[in-house]
Amino acid sequence: MMVTMMELLTRYYETFQEYIDQVHSLLPQNTGEPILFDTDHLVESVVKPAFQAAMALYAIHFGVIVPILDHVWPKKKSDTPEEALSRSRVAFQITNFIGNLVMTVVGFVIEFDARRNMGVNNVQYRIQGFDDFGILPAWQIGVQIWSFPLGLLMVEEDSIMLVHHVALAWTALLPCCFRAGFRWHAPFFFGVFELSSLPLGAMALFKAHPAWMQEYPALYQNTRVVFAIAFLLVRIVWSLPKMLVYLADTGTFIFGLPFGSLTQGYCLVNFLGALILFGMQFYWGSLVVAGLTKFVLSKKGKPEKTVKEA
Repeated sequence: MMVTMMELLTRYYETFQEYIDQVHSLLPQNTGEPILFDTDHLVESVVKPAFQAAMALYAIHFGVIVPILDHVWPKKKSDTPEEALSRSRVAFQITNFIGNLVMTVVGFVIEFDARRNMGVNNVQYRIQGFDDFGILPAWQIGVQIWSFPLGLLMVEEDSIMLVHHVALAWTALLPCCFRAGFRWHAPFFFGVFELSSLPLGAMALFKAHPAWMQEYPALYQNTRVVFAIAFLLVRIVWSLPKMLVYLADTGTFIFGLPFGSLTQGYCLVNFLGALILFGMQFYWGSLVVAGLTKFVLSKKGKPEKTVKEA
């Protein structure tokens, strides 16, 4: 028996309405619970992990990376300010690489935790569950506490990157501090998402010390290709369905909050920030595709040129 268009639309509407009702049942005005976690939880699960992550990175940077770099790349009295800045940037990128590596590994471990399957078709788990998954966004805040001062004072990061550090910390506050923190999404967006940052960090090392590009051109080109593939697979292909679910969950939740409330305002800013961030991924993805295409075509063209010259 064929299903009419009206019956199909009715089913979709009922499913959509059921989804909205499930999300709105978790709103603080309906649960009677405060929107934020209590102070003890915030101290133990947010402040301490963030502080520990920041202090660990400071210790690694100034206690390990900088001394090793000073040994293998000794300072000279004749060093120019540009050479000193290059040294600082290399140390910064190495430490940043270590932080991203830890976030990526932990993100993958939690992403494939069997408990996450409970959230696939369950709105309540996606929005309110998995308090322990808040460790990743808490660490992300710690990473920004480390990177912002160094980026501003030691490596002269541009204003876009400095704003990026602040925006990441701001976005991480939602899963850290809110009972309805959408932590089901945290392992991917605060952990797995950083996979492409690893080859990007390696590329940044080359840019911080341009002479290496001339010394190791093949390694630099291969790093660029690995970055392009990792970026497209993780931040475009893998993340697209997750982005849509996250935006649907957060958008539906936000518009159920009391209109004009501070809570709604904060969540709305986060939502718009996520929307812009996701849009930027696709913009950067288009640039990556263009660069990868140019690289492949240049590789194909080289043998032909050799044959003609021969």
